[in-house]
Amino acid sequence: MAPGAAHHHYVHVFAGIAEFVFGTVAVYLAWQRTRPRESAETRAIRWTGRTMVIAYPLLAVAYLTDRFGAFVEPVFFACFS
Repeated sequence: MAPGAAHHHYVHVFAGIAEFVFGTVAVYLAWQRTRPRESAETRAIRWTGRTMVIAYPLLAVAYLTDRFGAFVEPVFFACFS
């Protein structure tokens, strides 16, 4: 590994973690804000939140077992983009 390459890797990992944290907080806050009324926006936010509850553990398993990450990650990002 080239000198300084580890630093770039840690910055990349931190940025990925921050992305998931801020995305989760944004969906949670949107869910709380739209909860009192029923609309297409509310249904979309609920769908996104429920999908995250299923997708996060699958993504964690892919990372922790170092298997299927090449398949899980692109699907995850495509669904939430």
